[in-house]
Amino acid sequence: MPFWCLRNDGFWQLTNIENCININNPSKEPTSKQLVASQAYGGFDELSYQYLIKNLSAIDQLAEQILS
Repeated sequence: MPFWCLRNDGFWQLTNIENCININNPSKEPTSKQLVASQAYGGFDELSYQYLIKNLSAIDQLAEQILS
């Protein structure tokens, strides 16, 4: 679940994750069943998305940064 791992990177936003967080171990990844049941999804925050739309050349740089 790559989008879960990216949740603290500063430009990724998760929605509907409240019921997916393990209170005893918040860093533990939720199961796919929990994510589906909560209708969780992830994507760029609005500011980052608008920046990428206006600066298409930054997409490759961002992808490299994410992968490293």
